[in-house]
Amino acid sequence: GHKEWVTEVNVLGVVDHPNLVKLVGYCAEDDERGIQRLLVYEFMPNGSVEDHLALRSSKVLPWSTRLRIALGAARGLTYLHEEMDFQ
Repeated sequence: GHKEWVTEVNVLGVVDHPNLVKLVGYCAEDDERGIQRLLVYEFMPNGSVEDHLALRSSKVLPWSTRLRIALGAARGLTYLHEEMDFQ
């Protein structure tokens, strides 16, 4: 819902960690379909992890790279859940 979206905007707006994508902006607009919400994240020139792991990319990632990505994601989650000033 809208309350959860506002919370996400507030949290992601202050997140600064090398393993997390930065929130650049947001928009919420009320129209005939209800409230339309949009989060804008920083550009990822190599595509998303999902693109690479879901075989949507022509380049298959080696398992060593996949492990580095998983460790980086774990570091980002640890930061979000245990190291931020508020959680």
